[in-house]
Amino acid sequence: MASNKTANWGTLPLLKPGWWVALTLKPDTAPRRCYFGEIQAVDDSGIRITCDWPPITPPPVPAPEVNYDDTADPLAAHRPDAEPLVGPPSVKFDLYLPRESIQSALVATDEHDKNLFAAHAKQWRTDMNK
Repeated sequence: MASNKTANWGTLPLLKPGWWVALTLKPDTAPRRCYFGEIQAVDDSGIRITCDWPPITPPPVPAPEVNYDDTADPLAAHRPDAEPLVGPPSVKFDLYLPRESIQSALVATDEHDKNLFAAHAKQWRTDMNK
């Protein structure tokens, strides 16, 4: 999972700490099918990402919609030191996902436009959590 040495890609990393991902999980792996966050660690057994967890309140409500202008950091709301956007403070925990539980991933490397990634990741998460 950390690198692809079997294909003709050499040793380019597939995932690495500091990159952002929207991970789609196999059905019935976790309460949601898609989680969005910054990669903290990755190895052959799985991946650990930092997520912005909503407060636990019955009934569960989807994360608030966030609109960013062109100058804002599109990932600011997901950073560990971010202020809550609406309502009670959210909880910042890391989520570990075993490699075999991951079905697909939308990935933003250092070379990707973060504004574009945030827009696609938001839609990806919405579509996958239906």
